Amino acid sequence: VSDFIGTFQSEEEQTLKYHLQLLCFCPEFNQVVASSSRRQLFVWKYNTSGCITALKCKHAVESLTYTQKVPILIFSGGSDGMLNKWERLQTNTFMYSKESFLYSEAQAKLAAMLKIKNKRTESDASGHSHHAAIPA
Repeated sequence: VSDFIGTFQSEEEQTLKYHLQLLCFCPEFNQVVASSSRRQLFVWKYNTSGCITALKCKHAVESLTYTQKVPILIFSGGSDGMLNKWERLQTNTFMYSKESFLYSEAQAKLAAMLKIKNKRTESDASGHSHHAAIPA
């Protein structure tokens, strides 16, 4: 796949000590995101070029997803119960900022955001204007 990780297609590559664990294709951006057994996320442009960037994780990545619109966000769930939000920096396609949450904090934040969204939807349906702040 790249200089970092093999494709698992030959017996020689079976001896590599790092393997892909999760793989996610982002068709909107023509990118592939993967986690490895060496606790990193890899981002590839989907073509013959190599890995765009490697994002270092402290623990094994057990779940992986992304947003389908700008800003490009990648979410990884670690074996330590942490949820990491990776946001691609607008000026540099190779660099990402990282924000970490405990799983319980992430659940509470998502519930608050959904509550605000539902209030907006109800308000729009009744024809009233709305002004709500998204929790930090």
